[in-house]
Amino acid sequence: MSWIITGTQRYQPAALLDQFPGAAAAYSLRNLVGTSNPAVVRVRRDNDNAEQDFTATEVSDGTLAAWVGAGNDGFVRNWYDQSGNNRNAGQGTNARQPRLVINGAVVTANGTPSIDFNAATNNYLTANSVATAFASANRPLSSFCVYRHDRVNVSEEVYAFGKNGSGIADYLVVRNNTTGQYRIAGNGSGTTVSLLGGTVSAQTQVLRTEVLLSITASTYINGSVIAGIDNAAFNVPNVAFDEFDIGNWNEGGYVTPVDGRFAELILYPSNQSTNRTAIEANINAYYSIYP
Repeated sequence: MSWIITGTQRYQPAALLDQFPGAAAAYSLRNLVGTSNPAVVRVRRDNDNAEQDFTATEVSDGTLAAWVGAGNDGFVRNWYDQSGNNRNAGQGTNARQPRLVINGAVVTANGTPSIDFNAATNNYLTANSVATAFASANRPLSSFCVYRHDRVNVSEEVYAFGKNGSGIADYLVVRNNTTGQYRIAGNGSGTTVSLLGGTVSAQTQVLRTEVLLSITASTYINGSVIAGIDNAAFNVPNVAFDEFDIGNWNEGGYVTPVDGRFAELILYPSNQSTNRTAIEANINAYYSIYP
């Protein structure tokens, strides 16, 4: 089965969550569950601040762009969780909402719809209920993120867990670093662990995978593990996380927003090492990120 977007034939693999269930939260602009056609995003248009939900098909077939209107921008109010857990990511402050439509055209990266986060206006989405799924001691985390970073040599948070009110005292962040490398960092009970590896390229869409277990961490870019974050020691004391942000860690004055475009973010509260390559293959079959 296939579908049409911006005049290009794109392969549609089997619905990912049907094949690999159990996600804590799953955000995408494509359908991840094959048995329904749910709204994947709620958009606010800037000319009158009206809001409306849109399915993946409506995002790609021109329905969304027509509703927003020529010359107008469409901002993401909610990015809906497709896992069935209702852990929707949202932003109630208009000025902080990322854009999905710019000047009447749906934003894309590598030919597929993507949500544009602007660091200059500190865009981010919050889904604090996601944090509760990872609040217990030594809970594993496996995440799969499709995004395009638009700059290098800047510290920016792809996504972040933290403790509300703690600022930079208690957190777990997946980020890009000021040295132009990928980074994951954690802090809890005064202990900080930070790992670096690989090279970030600007204007490049990637599939970034994290497998964080109780005392180790691995990061994969386009299916290949990064030296420096390859089963590396990552024993951060447990923190009862209660905040989760996409595109920033906006807590306690610590503001490091992403400048880039998100298409998909799926988080499992389990070790998906066995399924990792199959999950990555499903994602790459749709997005065509790497050979």
